[in-house]
Amino acid sequence: MVPGTGHFDAFTPAISNAMFVPVAPGTSAAIPFQVDPAQLRKTPALGLMIVTEDNRSGGSQANLLRVRIDN
Repeated sequence: MVPGTGHFDAFTPAISNAMFVPVAPGTSAAIPFQVDPAQLRKTPALGLMIVTEDNRSGGSQANLLRVRIDN
């Protein structure tokens, strides 16, 4: 869990989202994303949720990564 209250604008997200990349077992992939600084100031995000549908680590299929905003 990421503490605090985040905000999200579905029509103009501060951080790009909904990217899907297939990754073969034992490999990795880079997922590029973009940040809109002006929108981030309006609707500050607390972090990113990375969902892995077949995560071998068990029941938890999401990793939460905190975002730090430097003004």
